[in-house]
Amino acid sequence: MVLSLFVTFVLVFLFTLNSPKSAIRKRERDIDKEVLFAGRYILVKMESGTPLLNTLEDASKTYGVSAKYFGEIVDEINTGVPMEIALENARTYNSSAKFKKVLWQIVTALKTGTEVTSVLKSTLKSIASEQAIEIKVYGKKLNSLMLFYMVVACVAPSLGLTMLIIISGFLNLDISNTVLYMILFFMAVIQLAFLVMVKSARPMVDI
Repeated sequence: MVLSLFVTFVLVFLFTLNSPKSAIRKRERDIDKEVLFAGRYILVKMESGTPLLNTLEDASKTYGVSAKYFGEIVDEINTGVPMEIALENARTYNSSAKFKKVLWQIVTALKTGTEVTSVLKSTLKSIASEQAIEIKVYGKKLNSLMLFYMVVACVAPSLGLTMLIIISGFLNLDISNTVLYMILFFMAVIQLAFLVMVKSARPMVDI
């Protein structure tokens, strides 16, 4: 009982300690999931002749996580902050590297006076290539995870329990319900760990 309480305390402490990092990571993955479509939306609007400020306002009225960040940029601009500084602040305090890349290209184009659509188009093409590579890497990683799952979660418990029963029969050992419950708990932990690994390895690509 003391050991169980200690392990539970350690797990709760580690979970609480890593919860801010987990929230940042979750926000990053949510933005990465929409960054390509949000960037293409801005590109289409600007290629149609819509000014950048109006484009940001329209993007803030769309759905998804990215609309919230565009709304914060528009609100900051409406309070009197120059557009370049508002975009730079959004880039600084954003957790998504891909979204930072899009904002950085827009800020650079505004500062240098170049056309925003051309640099934004090349940036979105680069992000699309990165996402394609991430999907291929995920496919290879998933094969390794499935092999790990088959060995650790299926083969090892089955053979281990069979060998335990055979050995206990030869040695006249009494297998209590506690041992069986511990084995069941171990298998549940392996199943949960596998689901977490698959979910964390999945690239945030919305196709």
